Amino acid sequence: MAENRVEGTFKMAGWEEKDITVLSPSTKITTVVASFESVPESKMVGKVVSVWSMNYSSFDPNDRHGAIATYEGYSSFQGSIDGKEGTLVMKDAGVYNKGADMKFSSVSANGELESFKAASGKTEWAAGQYKYLIDQQ
Repeated sequence: MAENRVEGTFKMAGWEEKDITVLSPSTKITTVVASFESVPESKMVGKVVSVWSMNYSSFDPNDRHGAIATYEGYSSFQGSIDGKEGTLVMKDAGVYNKGADMKFSSVSANGELESFKAASGKTEWAAGQYKYLIDQQ
């Protein structure tokens, strides 16, 4: 673990996805608005709202978790990290291949979270939860 790393665990609270272009029965482009809430033992306490554009190269409407897609967009965290309050906006990019692999960099931060303005990190998806791993610069 990096010396200046903060970890936060979130569960999915909402997922709204709309088709923009259906290229074939198994490929499409969509937009997603997703929301996540922190779990009780998390060092990051609050909510994350994400807006992503997704490009599916493989999609089965009967098995959406088996999809393969690239995505990018923005996420905003509002809450506290180690007791410090504020907001953090992150630019996201990742691959979904039966599970999400995302990297992000922060683009703005305010409140007591100003020190995260140049942070970067990644997420890990396991057991229906996202774990954010944020490295302060």
